[in-house]
Amino acid sequence: MDLDTLLDQLESNGLVRRADDLDTTYIFKHALTQERAYQALLVKTRRELHARVAHAFEELYSDQGDEYAALLAEHYGQAGDDDKTVVYATRAGDVAARVYAQDEAIEYYSRAIQAALRSSNYAVLSDLYLKRGRVFELSARNRQALDNYEQMEAYARAHGDPR
Repeated sequence: MDLDTLLDQLESNGLVRRADDLDTTYIFKHALTQERAYQALLVKTRRELHARVAHAFEELYSDQGDEYAALLAEHYGQAGDDDKTVVYATRAGDVAARVYAQDEAIEYYSRAIQAALRSSNYAVLSDLYLKRGRVFELSARNRQALDNYEQMEAYARAHGDPR
């Protein structure tokens, strides 16, 4: 079932409505309806939609990358594009770290590390581990910082990375 057909069915059943007549934005009457509609899409279709949304935001707001980095990281992550996820999750982590939003910075750096590992983008890993470790240190999470650096060292030894 494609997205347009699904939205038409939901609209005819009164479960969603258009935000206005000229817009293709829909408002769900209930969050559970929204979740069920999303789950009804095939994984491949969901990934394609997330990729299209990410590309559109990237083109429309290319000059405002920091503002949309978290959103782009989410959509590229859902689209399965690990290389772009690394880029935008790192950028979102940097933005969060600059304003001392430590939990968010750790989350984005962790997401970037996982995406880098999946995509074999090993060149960025030491930088990501260092950034995440620094945020752990700044938030007085010394045990987690040490664990982070131990993971970094184990990875480096396993891959012959002297850095």
